[in-house]
Amino acid sequence: SSGINAEYGGHEYECVVEVGGQVTRLRAEFQSSSRLICATNHTFRTGSPIGEITVPVKVTWNGKEVDPADRAPEVDLYRCDILGSDCSSCRANDGVRKCGWCGSREKCLLKYGGYEVCDNNYSSVCEGLSIESFEPRQGPIAGGTKVTIRGSNLGSRPS
Repeated sequence: SSGINAEYGGHEYECVVEVGGQVTRLRAEFQSSSRLICATNHTFRTGSPIGEITVPVKVTWNGKEVDPADRAPEVDLYRCDILGSDCSSCRANDGVRKCGWCGSREKCLLKYGGYEVCDNNYSSVCEGLSIESFEPRQGPIAGGTKVTIRGSNLGSRPS
């Protein structure tokens, strides 16, 4: 946002986030001249299991609110263990969200800075393909029918 000046130094910045009525102040750092990262491994309580939620965030510098010139900033909060219920859905969230499948715990965890740590390397390959159902059960011999397959560890994206 153009209302934030990186030249003042990132260590005085904070992100102020309100989730479920609770206000939390998070240390903020500049990733680039136009991108501020709210650094945390804080666990937010929402009252119900939500995989991802977008909430408004106020940015402060030395305790004073920075007025963004273009739009109100927002932050995405997410839980890897809800977004990734199996290895392939977890690995699909590895890009932006940095989730990783911990094979020894059979759980999707935040790879960097999370409150839970994987005691071995994160899996790069998903094992244990399981097909639970598919439909339709029949179609023309010539082919051309789209088939829906349901199961786990089928891959990271639909094809």
